Amino acid sequence: MYRLAFLLAASIVLLPAQSTDQGKNEVLNGRAWVLLNTTEHLMYIAGYRQGVQWTASELAEAARRKLLDDSFPAGFNVVDFESEIDKLYAQAENLNISVPLGYRYVAEKLTGRKTMEQLEKDLIAIRAIAAPR
Repeated sequence: MYRLAFLLAASIVLLPAQSTDQGKNEVLNGRAWVLLNTTEHLMYIAGYRQGVQWTASELAEAARRKLLDDSFPAGFNVVDFESEIDKLYAQAENLNISVPLGYRYVAEKLTGRKTMEQLEKDLIAIRAIAAPR
C-alpha cells in the first residue's frame, strides 16, 4: 500500500509544472492530461499499472486476483488505455475527473462486463464526484 502511495506521489512531483486549473485536487486530472504528450501518457499509465501490481502483491490471493483482473482486462495494453483515456478527456465535462478514476472507468469499460447504459450511469456518478466544490 505504501508503494502505491509513493508511486502516485512521485508521479505528481515528476510531472511538468504547468497551470492545469486543478484547484485543490493534487491528483492529475483531465485538465493536466491534455497538456501531456503521448510518451508522458504512456509513462503515467505504465507507472500507475506498476503501482497496482505492487499493491496487489501485498494482498491475499483472492483479493489480488480480483484487483489484477479488474485493472488489466485481457487483450488490452497501455496503448489501448491511452487511446481510451484520451477519448474520455476529449469531452469537456470529463476534464475534472482524476486520471486514476479515469483509468478505473476505462478498465471497467474494456472488461465488457457492463452495458453502455450502465457505463454512462457510472460516468455521470464519477463526474459528480469530480465536480469542483
